Amino acid sequence: MVRRLLAALALVSAVCIGIVPAHAAATTYTQTYKDQTESFTDTLFCSPQLYDITLTYNGVEHVTVRPGGAYDPSTDEGVNYSLTETQTGSFSAVPTNGVGPSYSGTFTFWDGGSVNASGDGAFTFTLSIRGTGSDGSSFSPHVVIHGNWNQNVQKMFQKVMGCG
Repeated sequence: MVRRLLAALALVSAVCIGIVPAHAAATTYTQTYKDQTESFTDTLFCSPQLYDITLTYNGVEHVTVRPGGAYDPSTDEGVNYSLTETQTGSFSAVPTNGVGPSYSGTFTFWDGGSVNASGDGAFTFTLSIRGTGSDGSSFSPHVVIHGNWNQNVQKMFQKVMGCG
């Protein structure tokens, strides 16, 4: 589900913001989106079973390109910029094979980070979900992904906490 959300974020960014050019002064862009809907098939956290998932969400994205910087959301590449985005909404998940409980609930996604003029950077992503099953069960995972990189090294940390 996280990879689907990240892919959706890249697509929304590419469509809504376009390529952000370099300027003599810092340039900021804000894009707000409401009542977005996506449907896809994927697993839910803590379960290998496939579900047909529908998301409905609102969000906002802020990009600041510092002097001499550039950012291309279609490739998520650039230098000398910072970015933050928040999405919040609801989901429904129905087992693709019709066996087991369906789930519904809410989610909040946040990401943010910065890349300096040398191309070194850091980004953090968080995802919190609260879901309730048609059988009365529930789950509430929280995911944190953080990455740091420079011209020589890339480090990535991922943690999924709480499936119950």
